[in-house]
Amino acid sequence: MSESGSQGPNADQAAHWKGEAGARWVRLQAATDLMLRPFGERAMDAARIVPGQHALDIGAGCGATTIELARRVGTAGRVHAVDLSDPMLGSARERAACAGLANVTFQVCDVQQDPIEHAPHDVAVSRFGIMFFDDPVTAFSRLRGALRPGGRFAACTWRAREENPMFTLPAAAAKPHLPMPPSPDPHAPGPFGLWDRERTLGLLCAAGWSDVAIDPFDSVLRLGEESTLEAALHYIENIGPLATLLAEADADTRARALAAIAEALAPHHRSDGVTLPGATWIVSAVA
Repeated sequence: MSESGSQGPNADQAAHWKGEAGARWVRLQAATDLMLRPFGERAMDAARIVPGQHALDIGAGCGATTIELARRVGTAGRVHAVDLSDPMLGSARERAACAGLANVTFQVCDVQQDPIEHAPHDVAVSRFGIMFFDDPVTAFSRLRGALRPGGRFAACTWRAREENPMFTLPAAAAKPHLPMPPSPDPHAPGPFGLWDRERTLGLLCAAGWSDVAIDPFDSVLRLGEESTLEAALHYIENIGPLATLLAEADADTRARALAAIAEALAPHHRSDGVTLPGATWIVSAVA
């Protein structure tokens, strides 16, 4: 198994996703898949997938997009799923096996520096997996090289943090109780690494992509697998920017922070769960 990203570019991201963060995502994969499904499906629609194609799933995570891609390309097609996270890709392998998929392969891979196996592919898709590159032009160039000429690429990425209260609302509530880190570089690798539409357009063009389109797509994010406030709070406690801060806090501080977050989320609790607006870009391009 590759130790992709353990040194050099993306080393911090590799360490993050191979460790406890990746394990937490595995534990809460059902809730995450439920929350992110509309965005992943819109990206796959933008890729214009047809049966028989060879598809590449970038940042495949726990495999929800991989399984849907396999359904869309059919038994005559195939899917190759890549991700930095050993725990998450291990979960994806198990899920694909349980689904009886024989046309799916997996690779622990940092696309910024590792060869992508089974190339060239006809189409590439990513559900929130392309915002973490230290050197996005190099990464996007390598992704383009993994597609056949004319192959199509589509992905969803978050728009600005301020447009996504899932990230800002809990943090604002917890701020009086937790030592918040300084604001990062607005273009640093991370969930909001590609929030800036014009910058992302320039990165893709610099990497040689053509027919680049970046369009807004908004949908609803439901926090937690169940429809309770407790499920939403459990999700925020384990996934996202507050997870490490809460884990490192003492019991009293954590309890105060969680109570404040619960109070902030309560007005957004309906019969179908705690829901917040999600603002993304749907990015598409041609190799």
